[in-house]
Amino acid sequence: MPGSPTSPAKRPAQADLPETPAPKKQRAKKTDKSDQRRPTIPISRGRFKNHFLRKHSTLLHNTKEDDRPKGLLVTCPVGAETRALGQIRNFLDLWLPRFFPDHKSVWTSRPSALDIDLEIVGEEPVAPREDSSTRRAIGKSEDHEGGVDAEADPCADAVAEPVDRRFQAIDSACAGMLFIRFRVDTCPCAFALALFEHLESCSAEERAAMRTSISYCSRILPITHTMPSNLLDITAHLTPALQELLPMSTTASSSLAFVTEIRNCPTLKSATVRDTALRCVPEIDARKIDLKAPDLVLFLSIFKSVAGLGVLRDYYRFKKYNVQLIGGDGK
Repeated sequence: MPGSPTSPAKRPAQADLPETPAPKKQRAKKTDKSDQRRPTIPISRGRFKNHFLRKHSTLLHNTKEDDRPKGLLVTCPVGAETRALGQIRNFLDLWLPRFFPDHKSVWTSRPSALDIDLEIVGEEPVAPREDSSTRRAIGKSEDHEGGVDAEADPCADAVAEPVDRRFQAIDSACAGMLFIRFRVDTCPCAFALALFEHLESCSAEERAAMRTSISYCSRILPITHTMPSNLLDITAHLTPALQELLPMSTTASSSLAFVTEIRNCPTLKSATVRDTALRCVPEIDARKIDLKAPDLVLFLSIFKSVAGLGVLRDYYRFKKYNVQLIGGDGK
């Protein structure tokens, strides 16, 4: 009709719309398997953790006896604990016999005593089962009785003797940190000092090869005493331990400093732990405190429910015990 407003244009029907082409699927780029980096298995997961690590609470067993837990705290990047664990175990197996060829294993499996005395019950104690190695040793001895000299086979005695483990990995309950327990008569502090002095004196090629073999490990911190991570137990353990480690007859002229590191323990503060530990030092007023270049560092590391103590020499000279920095040309 004339004068009427123009009606809006109608939308075309669905069939009249132009068909849009389907998006093309992108092909995955082909890469070499050597270039693909797969993440390592988390060390805190399930069966892997139970198979390779002992429980965290084992660091609190027999803390006041001669066979108390001692070893090395090893730091590594978070997520690379499995690789660091394999590297440090191979490294210790290689270098401990070189630095201390006369070391001996001091740990053997000690079965726990039975709750019930079998003599009272009227039963005879069960004889221990023979494992495969014992049966092989008996078989070899029977063969030697037939006219062959037992000394002709040097492996006969080696098979008969049980092999004791020299090191044991224990769960630290913290990401980026491992605890390697020593089952030998070698002091962890003596091993660390021998390793660091060797890194300073060896050639650049050997130093680079040693660093590469433990490329996922950063700091190696010796721990000689462990205790529960609360102020009362720390005071009870440090008082006799520091009297043994810091006698005035030999350490009166040595300067001291105190270093505290706390991981996964939000109930404790560094200042409170430091003041508590310093009160345990024998004759603290007669000693010299040097925070820049101390002769001895009282290192106390708290990781979850465990506190570990180590008296470290030349702490700052050896780059806070970082093996990747000692000797120059570090990362």
